[in-house]
Amino acid sequence: MANFNGACQLAYDYFAKDNYFGLSAATDLGDEWIFSGYCPKLKYGVLYPISISKKTGAIKCFEFWKPKRLSQLEKGKTLEIPEEFRPTTN
Repeated sequence: MANFNGACQLAYDYFAKDNYFGLSAATDLGDEWIFSGYCPKLKYGVLYPISISKKTGAIKCFEFWKPKRLSQLEKGKTLEIPEEFRPTTN
């Protein structure tokens, strides 16, 4: 897994199976990307972020409630989500 667009597609497909309608946020942490899905039925539109390894493409729940992980997220670089992966109005 070497490119951001490929990771966006993985995240988009991952969230689509849970009735999310696009990606609401993307962050680069160096060795992984963090994505949040969007769902208009939820109060804030998002539920939980996932991480995708840049090396392997493995998807995991991003444990933002852990202080170390939250700190990493705060220091990460916010990325622009390509238009084809942005939230839709489905």
